[in-house]
Amino acid sequence: MKKRMKKLILPCSLCAVCIAVVLIGAVYFSFISKHIYEDSTNYLKEIYGQVNRTFGLFAQRNWRLLRGWNEQLSQADSNALPAIEGFLEKEKQDWGFSDFYLLV
Repeated sequence: MKKRMKKLILPCSLCAVCIAVVLIGAVYFSFISKHIYEDSTNYLKEIYGQVNRTFGLFAQRNWRLLRGWNEQLSQADSNALPAIEGFLEKEKQDWGFSDFYLLV
């Protein structure tokens, strides 16, 4: 009986060690996956916030410019075509545009 116990101790202990390694590996993998997910999520939220702020500022600036241009262009009558062309030429120089296309 003691010989059987001695023969079973080694396989049982190896099996227990293998099960322990697998369980520790699974817990570690779960922890690392959760940590990577949280870091990635926080990083993407930060990038999204920066892009959102930058785009908001860009859009506000463009709307302010367009409102100013609207006032300038709406005050001009049909006989003031040279004044409008002068205004657009000045804006092209200020902003470095190659050309304007106005859709009516």
